Formats: sequence, structure tokens, C-alpha cells
Amino acid sequence: MKQTLIYSLKIWLTSVLVGPALYGVYDALTRPNFFHNLTAVGGFYLYSLPYGLVLSIPSWVLFWLSLHSLTMLKWNWVTTRILISIVAIILTFVPFLLLFGFDDPASNATFLAWPMAYCFVLVAGVWYYELRVVASST
Repeated sequence: MKQTLIYSLKIWLTSVLVGPALYGVYDALTRPNFFHNLTAVGGFYLYSLPYGLVLSIPSWVLFWLSLHSLTMLKWNWVTTRILISIVAIILTFVPFLLLFGFDDPASNATFLAWPMAYCFVLVAGVWYYELRVVASST
């Protein structure tokens, strides 16, 4: 249980720290006024850190409980990590959709980049960080 807690904390905190930066760089690169937007990335990042940290706590708790449940099944590490990745993606998109998804249908194309930045970091963290799972023989 302690290992899944530490593993989930590493992934969650990495996404809270790297996700807004990744989105900010994407936003700065895709907007016409690159250098002006690049300076705004710092403000966005400082704004996103506390909000991302607080608003993602429920998702992190569900992620940790899901992770703990999946590791108790003792499947091989590839299957477990695929399922953990799917859980991470779902737990990222659902809060974004609940908080922002129905505001303006015209902004859906630009809106998707924001949760995608977090998803990318979460899935990369699932595969990057070490999780020892006892594999069964089946």
C-alpha cells in the first residue's frame, strides 16, 4: 500500500508541475504572437499550480485507490500499466469536462490541448516510474 501511495504521488505531482508548463509551451507555439505568449506562460504556470494541485486531489485519491486495486490483482506489469494509463486518462478528462467542457462549444478544439498535456505527463509517468508488481503465472 505504501508503494502504490508513493508511486501515485510521484505521477500526480509530476503532472501538476509539468502539465501546465507543457500546455503553456504548446499555447505559445500555436499562437501567432509567440514571444508575447511565451512571457504569459510564466503567469499561466503560476496560476495553474495551486489550482491544479487543489482541484486534482479527488482525482489523485481515486487514481491511488484504482492503482492499489489493480496491483492487488497481480497481473503482469504491462497489463497493469495499460490499465493504470486508462484510469489516468479518464480521471484527467472527466474533471476537465465537468469544470470547463460545456462552456463554449466553439472552443472545444483549443480546450482539448489542456487536458491532453496532463494526460501525456500522467501516462509517461505511469511508464517511467518504477512500480514493482508481483506477476502471476497466468
